[in-house]
Amino acid sequence: LRRLSQRQPENPEVWYLLGKVHMKLSEEALSKLSALDPNSVWVHEISGEVMESMKNYDGALLEYKKAVEVAPQQAGTHYHLGNAYWSLNMWDVATEQFRAELANDPSNCMAQWKIGNIILEQHGDSSQALAEVQKALGVCPNLMGARVDRARALIKLDRHAEAVKDLEVAVKADPAESSTHFLLAQAYRALGRTQEAQAEMKVFSKLEESSRAKTAERAKELLQEKSKEP
Repeated sequence: LRRLSQRQPENPEVWYLLGKVHMKLSEEALSKLSALDPNSVWVHEISGEVMESMKNYDGALLEYKKAVEVAPQQAGTHYHLGNAYWSLNMWDVATEQFRAELANDPSNCMAQWKIGNIILEQHGDSSQALAEVQKALGVCPNLMGARVDRARALIKLDRHAEAVKDLEVAVKADPAESSTHFLLAQAYRALGRTQEAQAEMKVFSKLEESSRAKTAERAKELLQEKSKEP
C-alpha cells in the first residue's frame, strides 16, 4: 500500500486503505499493551493517537494528560499533549506544553518549530518567531514546515530575498501545497519579479480550484453512501 500510495498519491481509496491498516495495527498494539499494564504511559499515548486520528480531540486530550501525569519527564508526553492543543488553536497551553517538552528533550525540533508557528499565528513579534524557528532548523534543517514559517517571518520583516530561498525549496519539496505558492508569489511581487509572481498565483489558483472540486466530490460520495444506508 505504501508503494501504491507513492505511485498514486491522488488516489483517495489507497490512502483510506492505508489508514485502515495503520488503525488496525494501533488497535492491536493497544490491546496488547493494555493487557500488560493498563495505566502504562504507552497505553495512554497510543489511545490518544487513535482518538486524535479520529478527530476526537477531547478524548485525545484526556489520554495525553494521563500520559503526562504518569511520566511527566519522559520525552514525547508533553509534545503529544501540546500538539493536540495546537490542532485546536489553543495556543497558550500548547506553548506551555511545547516548552515543557523542550525541557525534557531539547532536540525536539517539532516542539521548537511550533512555538515559532504559534507566535506567527497570533500575529506576535516576527523577530521572536524567527528566532524560535531558527532554533528548530538548527536541529532539523530539512523540516519544511519550519522553513515555510521562517519565510513567513522574513516576509513580515521585509526580508523577501531570504524568504524566497526557503519558499523555493518548500515548493520543490511539496508542489501540491497551495499556500506555499501564494507566499512565494507575495515575495516575488515585493522584489519586483512580477512575471514569476503571476506564475505562482496561477499555480495557487489552480491548486485551490482542484482542492474545492475534490472536497465537493467527496461530500457528494458521502451523501450517496448515507442515502444507501437502511
